[in-house]
Amino acid sequence: MEVDILIKNALIITVNADREIIEEGSIAIKNGKIFEIFYGVPPVGIDAEKVIDGKHHLVMPGWVNTHTHAAMSIYRGLADDLPLMEWLEKHIWPAEAKFGTEQNVRLGTQLAMHEMIQSGTTCFSDMYFYQDAVAEEVTKVGMRVVLGEGILDFPTPSIKDPKKSFNYVEALIKQWQNEDLVTCAVSPHAPYTVSKERLITAKALANKYDAIFHTHLSETAFEVQQSKDLHGLSPVEYLDSIGLLDDKTVAAHCVHLSPKDVEIIHNRNMAVAHNPQSNMKLGSGIPPIQQYLDRGIRVGVGTDGVASNNNLNMFEELDVASKLAKAVDMDATRLNANTMVEMGTIKGAEILGLADKIGSIEIGKQADIQIIDLNYSRLLPMYHPSSHIIYAMNGSEVRHVIVNGQLVMEDRIVKGLDTATLFNKVRELGKDIRKSLN
Repeated sequence: MEVDILIKNALIITVNADREIIEEGSIAIKNGKIFEIFYGVPPVGIDAEKVIDGKHHLVMPGWVNTHTHAAMSIYRGLADDLPLMEWLEKHIWPAEAKFGTEQNVRLGTQLAMHEMIQSGTTCFSDMYFYQDAVAEEVTKVGMRVVLGEGILDFPTPSIKDPKKSFNYVEALIKQWQNEDLVTCAVSPHAPYTVSKERLITAKALANKYDAIFHTHLSETAFEVQQSKDLHGLSPVEYLDSIGLLDDKTVAAHCVHLSPKDVEIIHNRNMAVAHNPQSNMKLGSGIPPIQQYLDRGIRVGVGTDGVASNNNLNMFEELDVASKLAKAVDMDATRLNANTMVEMGTIKGAEILGLADKIGSIEIGKQADIQIIDLNYSRLLPMYHPSSHIIYAMNGSEVRHVIVNGQLVMEDRIVKGLDTATLFNKVRELGKDIRKSLN
């Protein structure tokens, strides 16, 4: 039997329906997919183009980052320790107006992908500008993305005339609809930056193509009060009243929800992308995620953009999410390690509509895999793998990353990027941005 990649003798965390853990197993990858899973040493007669020795390594699905703004990596640390609206209006939006060129979006996306791949992320859901350029950069490197052009009521770096937003988005969907690694979403920024009419049009476009409808929702107490003042409804009630909430809706943050809001979200089967570190850093608040899960709400985890985090490391995000929930509720059982592994993999894939392809290690699924080196003192001994994944690892242990059956990182080297050139370009851009602040 001929296969493309054979991973041998590894501890495999499948995250399949039975949450099966294979103590010493092997995985054969062929034509981008998981072709076979072996319990123990693979049988004689398998010829692999690439063999990876998984001894003292853990193999698991790649992380699924359900909400970020990848190209904002070039604004890391630009404006810290500020509340959301001041951060946006006085710092981020002005910087984007000046430096948000297509070239810089490409550069920022490359930098973000390098960071994400090195910490085990294989798929991310992006909301930003010049998403046609983002799609090109992602496919060059070989990551997986759910991308949505940011729709607002005012001009953006990529769409100077807001009236042309929907033409751009529809063309984007048509252009990339047959690409394995790219899925297009429809992504109006938020209820407070997009009019009722444009929100309805955005949802109609999403429905036309059966696409994810991705937005920010109830991120701050100010946003909730503003919505009540303008509409007499919370942001959740408002979007529901105009027919925007259903099982294809993914809302980032959802920090400030009333019991009625929670009931609506559950009844509409919409999904939440939880961004704990961004919520903490911007002082937005702490959503009761365990309560959402207990109610049956679907929740994934995202890093948000690095301008408000300030990293794209899902290991750290999942660790913080778990510990934050425990501390707030004073209950050590909240968001346990097994739950967090699921939220970072299969649950994230589910809310992005990709669970039939990725999020678990199962025969027939796309081979989106991270291979983690366990030869670190902080990972010894190991009693419960999920505990180490969430509470002991930091991402630097990720040795190899496979997406769609292709090695995108081998021995910590991201293969689709010229790292030295990329870093030098980012340093030079950073100097220009710094000068503009003086």
